Amino acid sequence: MEINGHNPSHPRATGDSRTSGATSREPAARQANGRAPGLDDKVSLTDTATLIQRLSQRIAESPEVDQSRVEAIRQSLAAGSYRIDPERVAEKMIALESALAGDD
Repeated sequence: MEINGHNPSHPRATGDSRTSGATSREPAARQANGRAPGLDDKVSLTDTATLIQRLSQRIAESPEVDQSRVEAIRQSLAAGSYRIDPERVAEKMIALESALAGDD
């Protein structure tokens, strides 16, 4: 087991000169071509993963509260002009309940 880059049983860590830098655990192709493991490893993201990454970044950068909307509601409450649409509230509650229950 390797912990923090130190593996006392690894031949290079113990000074064992019987190996030429390739361990028996490396694939034969890597031993044959002489390249160190991991040098040609690549990571690529799908378009969906890239989109999710960008959206996550935008969400992290956006404020949690829309202050302009809060202020507009505060002013309409103070003026007595704020109206609640009970049907819309009921629809939103039903949609939330369905989403939480997994009914989509």
